[in-house]
Amino acid sequence: MSQQTVSALPPRPSPAVPDMPPLPSRPECRADNAPRPNPREWQQGIPAPARMLAVRSLPTAGLWVVGAHGGSGESVIAALNPYWMAAEHCFPTMGDILICCRTSAYGLECGRMALQQYLAGLAGYGRLIGLAIVADMPGKIPKELKQLGELTRSLAPNTVEFPFDKTLRLEPYPPTNQDRFSRQRSLIESLIGS
Repeated sequence: MSQQTVSALPPRPSPAVPDMPPLPSRPECRADNAPRPNPREWQQGIPAPARMLAVRSLPTAGLWVVGAHGGSGESVIAALNPYWMAAEHCFPTMGDILICCRTSAYGLECGRMALQQYLAGLAGYGRLIGLAIVADMPGKIPKELKQLGELTRSLAPNTVEFPFDKTLRLEPYPPTNQDRFSRQRSLIESLIGS
């Protein structure tokens, strides 16, 4: 039996890639008319979280509700006011922002990472007004999740708690009876004005 010699294919030429200029630092990225974020909000030395939400240029809204994960309640909260919009799990480049998450371990961790992304200065130039935490089950948060919940709340300037509501699982979108969240809606509206 004779051995065959297999010749390797010649290497493909790599496409010419032009040298790209370095990315500008954070202040140079801002448009001249963009609102300046409160310097206390961005904190030097905060690392990027392991999972980050996208940052997109979105139209103007009275409030952008940013869901930290799927099923966080962003659509339901956005439906409480006709001027509020669901950001579809991404940060808007500008505008007032309310991050929302559920009280499950996954939800609280996603909420923590979204807040960490904002505080690290990696979430556009919007103004964070707070965190909405939506209960994922009736009753108190389990003691195993209490510490993670406190950590997540501590990163936000304000927290708005939404109670568990079984009817949200049964109703079509948008919810027909929004009066049950009138206290939370008023609180969020007061945060936007502050």
